[in-house]
Amino acid sequence: MLLVLASLGAAVRYWSPDPSLAHDIGTLMLVLWLPAIGNLIAYVVREAQARMHQRAGFDARPLFTKHFCAQLVVVPGHAALVQSMAAGDTRCIVLLGTEAFSARTAVPLRTLLGITTGDAVLAEIELLRPELALARLVAPTRFHLVVGTTAVAEGTVAP
Repeated sequence: MLLVLASLGAAVRYWSPDPSLAHDIGTLMLVLWLPAIGNLIAYVVREAQARMHQRAGFDARPLFTKHFCAQLVVVPGHAALVQSMAAGDTRCIVLLGTEAFSARTAVPLRTLLGITTGDAVLAEIELLRPELALARLVAPTRFHLVVGTTAVAEGTVAP
C-alpha cells in the first residue's frame, strides 16, 4: 500500500509545477517507500534468522537408529550429576579430541549411567550427523560423553 502511495506521489510531483504545495506533498508521498522497504528487509532478516535457528535435530527424527555401540564408564565424582539428570534425557555430545558430535542414546542417560563408578555398560548411540563422525569412531577409539558442559562418562567404541 505504501509503495502505491509513493508511486502516486511520484506522479503528483512529476506533473505539478516545481514551487507549489502539490509538488511538496508529492515529495512527502514519494518518501513513503522507505518504511515499506525497511519493513520488507526486516521481514526477510527475521525469516532468515528463524530458519538458521530451527532445531532440525533429533526432534525431526523420532525413531532411534543405532550408529555404533560403546562401552561407557562413569567418570569418578560425577555419579551425583548423572542422577540429577532429567528422567527421559537421552541427548549428549560425543567428544573426540577437539571434535564434538551431537548424539543420543537409546536408553535415558540417568538409567544407562546409573551404575557404580568404574563399572562399564554397553550403550547404543545415534549420531545427529553420522556422515561426519562415523569415519572417526572406529573400534577401539576412546572418547568422552558430555552432557551440558561436563564429561560424565568415558567411552570406547565397541567392535
